[in-house]
Amino acid sequence: MKIKKIVICILVLLLAGAGIFRYITLNQKYPPPEIINYSESEPVIYDGQFEITVADNYFLDEQTVKTVFENEISLGQDVKCYLLELTIKNVGDVEKQILLYPFKLESGVWCNGVNMGAFMQLNSDTTNATLQPTLAPGEEYQTKLPFSMISEQFKPASWGEVQNRQYSLVMTLYPQKTSIQLS
Repeated sequence: MKIKKIVICILVLLLAGAGIFRYITLNQKYPPPEIINYSESEPVIYDGQFEITVADNYFLDEQTVKTVFENEISLGQDVKCYLLELTIKNVGDVEKQILLYPFKLESGVWCNGVNMGAFMQLNSDTTNATLQPTLAPGEEYQTKLPFSMISEQFKPASWGEVQNRQYSLVMTLYPQKTSIQLS
């Protein structure tokens, strides 16, 4: 019985040692990302070929939210929407596609992606509305990226203050976390 306890203790120590070793080696192989923040007033070079500029950012007014998020509101959800108006220019010398759907809006621990239904409605005046435009050298693309939020994603006390929070548009996460700080 005593030998069994000793063997179990040795196995536990070996497993703990192996876990610590693995944790250390993974953190050495994949260090934390380098954080690069831009202000919204400066153009950002993305993917070495695109210049992204935030033309405007704001919360949609209540009437527009009621129209765009009619289904969600009919289900009893309290919805708000932060809208980014972007200008993207291909500053490279070859035609290339840019993927916008991985972009996230972040505020503290809250994060959300582009709401596709709202994207299609808010860009309905554009015949080429897409989250993956292909741009020729020198070509510009303007779009509106809506990021929805519902009251269940926040504490009740925080929900009334979401319009006063600091937001950032996160474009890449690793190995560099690249974001634009919004006012």
